Amino acid sequence: MIGRCTGGSPSGTLARLLCTLVILAAWLAHRGALGSSPVKDRRDERYYWLTAIAANSLGSAFGDLIGGSLGCGLMGGIAVNLTMLALLLMLHDTTRVSKGLLFWTGFVVTRIPSEAPRIDPGREPRLRKI
Repeated sequence: MIGRCTGGSPSGTLARLLCTLVILAAWLAHRGALGSSPVKDRRDERYYWLTAIAANSLGSAFGDLIGGSLGCGLMGGIAVNLTMLALLLMLHDTTRVSKGLLFWTGFVVTRIPSEAPRIDPGREPRLRKI
């Protein structure tokens, strides 16, 4: 797949999003609906695990983008996570959006690491003098 070095970039995140959407589209074409359960046969199981891997990678890349490239920091990353989860809950309760699509979107959101602030690898942390 795509290397970790593209994770925090908009293009790396977009590439992971497209991979995830392609897998979901193929699963939808095969099954006629997006779902997370029940996994009825081996083919569904393959789609499930491919989607889980792609969505996990997408969540990590999106978290890197939020925390690193966009500079939201830890509190900003937490605020984005909570806002997205609240939006998904609202969509679940008030719309006819596919529950499978909402599940996989929530799967991505819950994979976003909250470690948003990154230490610049080219700079050593400062030590306080005692």
